[in-house]
Amino acid sequence: MPEGSVANENALWLGDSAYPLAPVTFEYLDMQLLSPWRVRAVDGSVDLCFQPIHVHSENREEPLCRSRFELPVGLFEGTVTVGGRTLQLANIPGVIKKQYTTIM
Repeated sequence: MPEGSVANENALWLGDSAYPLAPVTFEYLDMQLLSPWRVRAVDGSVDLCFQPIHVHSENREEPLCRSRFELPVGLFEGTVTVGGRTLQLANIPGVIKKQYTTIM
């Protein structure tokens, strides 16, 4: 990846097609991952609330790295604009990935 570039895994699946989404910011309470989250794109194309219903967690400590992985599973509600259309979403299942990795 070129220096200064940003990796972006954000996507919306509709039928058989995946639509890339703009980079987003996440607002959440770090120690209360089952509380509601807010997900927004700087360009306004994404404005969602996420209500987690379960969090899968893994903590690993290997000889060369340490990893803390949390995967909230829940329901999205709000708006997403793709392909010139604004979609109103309600009770759409999905996941958010939160991961910290430290190289020792």
